[in-house]
Amino acid sequence: MQETKNTSYAPLIAGILFAFVALLQLIQLFVYIKYVAPLFLVTSLIHIGAYAVLAFALVTKRRNILLPVGFALLALLNLSSVKYNFFTSFISLLCNLVMAFFAVVFATDYLPQFRDRLKKLWFLPPALIALASILSTLNSYRIGLAVPALRSLLITAATIAGTFLASAWMAYPDIFAKQTPTVSANSENSSAPVRSEAYCGLVKHILLLLFTCGIWLLIWIYRMTAYTNGVEGEEDRDPTKKLLLCMFVPFYQIFWTYKTAQRIDKLATSRGVASDLSTLCLILEIFVPFIPPILMQDKMNAIVTSPVGAAAASRNVSTENQPNAATDVAEELKKFKELLDSGVITQEEFDAKKKQLLGL
Repeated sequence: MQETKNTSYAPLIAGILFAFVALLQLIQLFVYIKYVAPLFLVTSLIHIGAYAVLAFALVTKRRNILLPVGFALLALLNLSSVKYNFFTSFISLLCNLVMAFFAVVFATDYLPQFRDRLKKLWFLPPALIALASILSTLNSYRIGLAVPALRSLLITAATIAGTFLASAWMAYPDIFAKQTPTVSANSENSSAPVRSEAYCGLVKHILLLLFTCGIWLLIWIYRMTAYTNGVEGEEDRDPTKKLLLCMFVPFYQIFWTYKTAQRIDKLATSRGVASDLSTLCLILEIFVPFIPPILMQDKMNAIVTSPVGAAAASRNVSTENQPNAATDVAEELKKFKELLDSGVITQEEFDAKKKQLLGL
């Protein structure tokens, strides 16, 4: 039996971008914290928290009240800054209000009557935020300010791209998704290995990538190399060798990412999970290297938790435990046979215990 399954990358990438914005703003706040007024400190923390809420909701693909709450908080903060920069703040306010309304309509059970009407306008919020950014840049040139810092440009670009993907996903949940037939849990046509320890919670994975200064990335490269060994048609790779190459050979990690993503695609296909990561990860590894490890781990989680993958993992664990179980039974029987020979227990007691251990 087959069924069609959709996997969209839009919310995951949008969540990563919003988390990136929150991280940059948090770094900026720490750098200038000595010169920040208490009121501005509070508003900055709320602003960072709003982006963190949005990032969490999108990465975990939660279509619930968290999305409108996050955008509503951003709109509230835009309202407080309208008097300082009217045009930019007003357009940003309008954008976040529209996004909050879209989130209520598409991500909750409220106002479903507006869904069909608003689907065609999904592009409006990212268009508004892009317009606000353009006006802000033009205003800076008009009053003779310097070119915006790289950090500000990154925040602006990530915000526009994240808003675009979030809005598109809310209106069309299957956007940027690949459809493939998936097999039922009792299918036995796959021989690729599945290891349950390959699973890592996505929020935990992202936090480790952000706050371990690259240590977790190296551990993850080693583990992912091992997890993707044994894929049909691919030779096994030495995890230690690949880790050292990624550490000391310039640009080798780009090649490793591409080849590993190919293996994940093959493994996913063998388990009936939609996957087309290799080209996307290659491009992202060149320009935004933080994103491919998240996409690859998300796909590995889907493989492990798929019905076929979970069944295979369970079979692997059972197979590994069988020799130990047989050894334990043999040792127990040997002990009771010694007790029988020494006269401590009777033949009837030994036979009863033997049937119990052998499950007869």
